[in-house]
Amino acid sequence: MKISLAAVGSNGQQPCNDCSVRQFSLCAALDLEGALDRFRDGQQRKTMELSWFLTGLAAAKLACPEAPVAEVAARTYRILQRNQGNSGVFGHSAGSLSLSGRLRGRIGSFADQVYPICALVRTHLAFETEKALDHAKACGDGILRSQGPLGQWWWHYDSVSGAVVEQYPVYSVHQDAMAPMALFALDEVCAYDVNDAVLRGLRWITDANEMIRDLRDPSDKVIWRSVYHRYRYRRLLRKGIGFFRGKSDERTDDLAINFEDRPYHFGWLLYAISGRHL
Repeated sequence: MKISLAAVGSNGQQPCNDCSVRQFSLCAALDLEGALDRFRDGQQRKTMELSWFLTGLAAAKLACPEAPVAEVAARTYRILQRNQGNSGVFGHSAGSLSLSGRLRGRIGSFADQVYPICALVRTHLAFETEKALDHAKACGDGILRSQGPLGQWWWHYDSVSGAVVEQYPVYSVHQDAMAPMALFALDEVCAYDVNDAVLRGLRWITDANEMIRDLRDPSDKVIWRSVYHRYRYRRLLRKGIGFFRGKSDERTDDLAINFEDRPYHFGWLLYAISGRHL
């Protein structure tokens, strides 16, 4: 991993000396070097949490080039890489020695794909490493290959084969916020052609979905949470079948709308889409 001090602050200005002092003091107070071994998520080498941590380290470096985060960022980057399969898809964690741990470790959720893409793009920008961008693009390619016929971003992936092993629930926040956030991050640094895939995902929110129903409800000022299987035991059985067959095997005759909404959805949507012209 190439480490450079050439980065500038997020506003394009070189940071002041006071910024450097604050960064050093904060890093020392937080004991960043020991964070991966001190906290449970770091010990378990979970993809999503590693990605959050790496994103924060890269952001600190971009804001203040003298921030002492290079070594811990390089270590986090190497650990995160190990969770990515040859397919480009990330597993959930490094896994454990148990059979269940190994199986769960190799199966990554959609969140386990989105956050590494964002983290690796930021790492590329902060530390000028092309390999980080290559890993981000490989993951982007993986989820783009697997996007559903109606623009669905599916739920669980096998990091070894790259196959989708569980399609549902399909979450609205994945469609209109998380996927655009990650794909736009790629597009900003390597002219990644994502508009068609993003638009198909957004159309799923309207009536171009399995239920042929607009999931936006203006009367309640919500976007309904997901389309899901009503019968959980069937879903779990199909998940197991799909895993051992190396592909998803799900019927859609028991699908329903989950009439919930979460408060973070609209904030995430604004963050991902604001200022975009599709």
